[in-house]
Amino acid sequence: MKITGDEFGPLSVVDGNYDKTFRDDFLILYRLFGGAASEGGQFWTVQRHDGDESYRDALAVARRWNTLEDYTCLVVPKGVCMYEGIAAPHGGYPGGGLQVFIPQSISKPLFAFPKLFMARASSSDMEQWKSVVDTVGKAQSDIFNRWNKKRIERITSNSRNLALRGRHFRSLPSAVQRALRDPTTGNSTASKVVLPQGTYKLHEERIKHIDGSCQTLSLSVKTEFVKSTTRTYQSGRTTIVETTNYYNIVYIWS
Repeated sequence: MKITGDEFGPLSVVDGNYDKTFRDDFLILYRLFGGAASEGGQFWTVQRHDGDESYRDALAVARRWNTLEDYTCLVVPKGVCMYEGIAAPHGGYPGGGLQVFIPQSISKPLFAFPKLFMARASSSDMEQWKSVVDTVGKAQSDIFNRWNKKRIERITSNSRNLALRGRHFRSLPSAVQRALRDPTTGNSTASKVVLPQGTYKLHEERIKHIDGSCQTLSLSVKTEFVKSTTRTYQSGRTTIVETTNYYNIVYIWS
């Protein structure tokens, strides 16, 4: 499984929460490495393990990736968002073990700081630690913002389908409903009948961000009159005047 910081979002979180709950002010994670695998990385465990075959099977770690000869640890301060998920099967290894994922932009500054200093930290150590925590906070905020932006873009790009299944759709004027249901209607429509002009609420989407905050997105549609054209023609002895009205259909997210 390849994951980058830009794709950092809700994984298969075992405890059902987005952010891991810390019992203390910091948590120590562990990592086995060796061979092609470096000491620092994005995947960790909450318990120290031996690099035996059961560990390799549980976390689906191929020998060509990692010889599991050495171990290291990572001090993670309270407030860092991390994900404990189930390792997927890969390359003949069954997977099923628990692993923690932290993006490189967050784990790297944490890993660069001397580990396990907490019990003997001096005032100078604590100042350095605060600087590391600030760096991590900024990196995490940037990741959250990029992820949330992408998720909102995915939702808002599906405006028409969300409009048709929105719980307020049936409260719209019938002529507006028919116009929106018409598969030829895009950002504009032509109608033989007069569409009521106005802005109508269609749908609400409540999303939970990965920092635990919630946001409600509201979708409305606005009908704007553009112009009318008139066509006159004969049908037998009858003169028919046909008027076509043109409207802009504008979807608005707020």
